[in-house]
Amino acid sequence: MDRTGKKNFILEVSKSLFFKFLFCVVFFKICEELVVFILSLQLPDRLVPITWRDEVYVIFWGILWFTIGAILLAFIDVKNFRFNFSLFVNAFVIRFLTMLVLSRIFLYDDEFGAFYYPINQSSMDYFAPSKFYFYLNKVLYQLFSPNILLPKAVNVFIGSLIPYLIYKNSFYIFNEEKKARLAGILTVFLPWAVVYSTTNLKETLTAFVLLLIFLNFIKKDINFLQKLTQGIFLLLFMIWLRGLHWTAIGISIVFVYFIINMGGYKAFIRMSVIGILIFFTLYIIRPDLVSKWISTFVLSLSKKAITGQHISKNAVVISFIDVKHLLSFKTFIVLLLRGLFSPSPFTFLRLIDITKLIASVSMMCWYILFPLAMVSFYHFYRFNPYVFMCLVPFFFIFVSSSVGVIMGANVFRHKMIGAYFLVVMASGAFDLHIIRIHNKIVLLWILGALLFLVLWFIFRF
Repeated sequence: MDRTGKKNFILEVSKSLFFKFLFCVVFFKICEELVVFILSLQLPDRLVPITWRDEVYVIFWGILWFTIGAILLAFIDVKNFRFNFSLFVNAFVIRFLTMLVLSRIFLYDDEFGAFYYPINQSSMDYFAPSKFYFYLNKVLYQLFSPNILLPKAVNVFIGSLIPYLIYKNSFYIFNEEKKARLAGILTVFLPWAVVYSTTNLKETLTAFVLLLIFLNFIKKDINFLQKLTQGIFLLLFMIWLRGLHWTAIGISIVFVYFIINMGGYKAFIRMSVIGILIFFTLYIIRPDLVSKWISTFVLSLSKKAITGQHISKNAVVISFIDVKHLLSFKTFIVLLLRGLFSPSPFTFLRLIDITKLIASVSMMCWYILFPLAMVSFYHFYRFNPYVFMCLVPFFFIFVSSSVGVIMGANVFRHKMIGAYFLVVMASGAFDLHIIRIHNKIVLLWILGALLFLVLWFIFRF
């Protein structure tokens, strides 16, 4: 190599090393800023103390759940094991690492109750409705230690199986492997699916059971008796997990399935009569319980429920509602329209808070998935009854979460449970040709979203 060649070689190597060094500097600077930003989001008053021993312990606990998940997928679906396993592995790793990070930053308020209540409560009827999750925490703490990461790891396991359920539900509805796989892969990375799978909350398990009920009834490789038996078991478990409200949503799936498979309108009348008979039978057996449900519902929509603490949090919403006529059609429509677009994807601009950041990113996904789901429904509902069957649980969850805002409840987490069914429906529109056919639906959604965002910026800034 002559002198000129050596000079060119040195220049090329120097240039390569310079750019590599520059890349490393930029990369580590970004990592540094990210760490500082994450630490700035920490909420010390909303944390349960976690030691390094707790983290080491939960790593072994996580390995156990990972092994169980792999064996389970190999047992239930041998044909597509490779894809199912890749879904589970990616979902589990993302959720488990997120759990370790977020547990050092913040907890939702309800996580404190789920953690401390089983510890401080000496006696409780754990087999009463809505008590399963407390029972799960109690058992884990008694068998091992009061380590909040233990039930979180269980949720990581459950949440890592949800992409598989999304994939199977989409496949059985639309019978298109590529769309179903894309829906499953998308669910692996959805913000709310990741975050709520790392919490000590009921939302992930609730979504899992509802998706399992839906899958149980649309599967084509089991007979009617198996579907009915497994469906009854899942509904009974839902009562134990979340009570009658969420069980009613599960029942709505079963109800529509019977309508589809038992002859249309006549089946609807038959099931309506059965539902009325069940209601009156329950009223005869437990009149106090039924009266309590009715009075709770009426009082929750009363003026008392909307004044006080919650009115200061949602003053913008209250300004559009007639407090004296909470059951009016106008109130119902206003709350539903708000539920479509709220919270705003730009909520984090008002306050840098990790819960706001999670809600904002989740709503960005919602703004994409909702119009796709409506396009899919409109395109397929005429000849695919299972699309309508998928819409029913989403509709009930969406309505209850939208109207529930006047009760002072934190309804966003409930809304995101329904969003799983939104992903299943939206997968039918993972096709540019279908979107072009129904582009008016997408344009209408864009106009509505823009109008909401303009109003949001006007009232909030």
